[in-house]
Amino acid sequence: MNFIKTKIYEFFAQIFQELIEENNQKLKAENDAYLKQKDEKIKFLEEEIKTVLGKVLM
Repeated sequence: MNFIKTKIYEFFAQIFQELIEENNQKLKAENDAYLKQKDEKIKFLEEEIKTVLGKVLM
């Protein structure tokens, strides 16, 4: 009986580990997309600041 319980435990542990890994991959992809979007916004704002400063200093 203990053998069966052990195998069941191992089976669910494997499934749980796979779900964790899938979730981690999803979160990493979402985080990477967010960071890319944030970097694009920063670059845009830097260009806007340069443009405004250029007009003010002329």
